[in-house]
Amino acid sequence: MSTSKKLKIQAEQDETFIKEGKKAFEEKDYRKALALFLKALEQSPNDPERLVKVGIAYYKNREYDNAIKYYSQALEHLPKDRDLLYTLGLIHVKAGNKSQALSIYDKLKKIHVEKAEDLYKAIYA
Repeated sequence: MSTSKKLKIQAEQDETFIKEGKKAFEEKDYRKALALFLKALEQSPNDPERLVKVGIAYYKNREYDNAIKYYSQALEHLPKDRDLLYTLGLIHVKAGNKSQALSIYDKLKKIHVEKAEDLYKAIYA
C-alpha cells in the first residue's frame, strides 16, 4: 500500500474518532467520548483542538487534574486564547485550586477584561 493511501486511511479513521467522539459527548457518554478523543489525539498529539476535546471529556468525567493537564498543553500552542484561559481557570475553581485560578485570572485580564471579571466572580462565588 502506498504512503499516500495509508495517510488517507489514517485521516479517515481520525475523522471517524472525532465524529463518534462528538456524538458520544452529545449523548452524555463522556467515557466513550474520552476514549475516542484520545484515539484521535494519538494521531495528532500537538493539535490544540484535540487537546481541548480530551480536556473537556476529562472535565465531564470529573477528572480535573487530567482536564487541567490537557488544557494546559493546548495553551502551550495558543497562549493568548481567552476561551482556553477562562475554561482552564474554571476547571481550577472546580478542582479547588484557587491560587492557580487567580494566576490565570491575572493572565486573562491582560487579554480580555470581561472574561477575566467572569472568572474572578466564579473564583469568589
